[in-house]
Amino acid sequence: LKKMNNGVTDECWHGCGMNGTLIHLLWHCPETQTFWLKIRDYLCKLFKINFPLEPAVGLLGKQIEGATTKKIQYLLDLAFLSAKRLILMNWKVKKPNCFDILITVLHCEDHM
Repeated sequence: LKKMNNGVTDECWHGCGMNGTLIHLLWHCPETQTFWLKIRDYLCKLFKINFPLEPAVGLLGKQIEGATTKKIQYLLDLAFLSAKRLILMNWKVKKPNCFDILITVLHCEDHM
């Protein structure tokens, strides 16, 4: 956005002081990392699996080795897709409570 409008700062909107590139906002920002850690911990507990938190899994949809069935992998993919969507929907919000929103979304999708 800074390239299009010089009046816009290129700092991260979450207030971490770093350059707010797309990959930073989606993955590297400390606020976003906290969100991803909560998601990973929740999914590990829910499906009783353990997997590393890495951009290939969260952002690119890499298959998780601990996912024993296609249904579990599908649900993990859906959870990560919903997480990315929430990050993008709230990208200008300083400190969104996206994790609670994600849990609500996952429960709604589970009941469909």
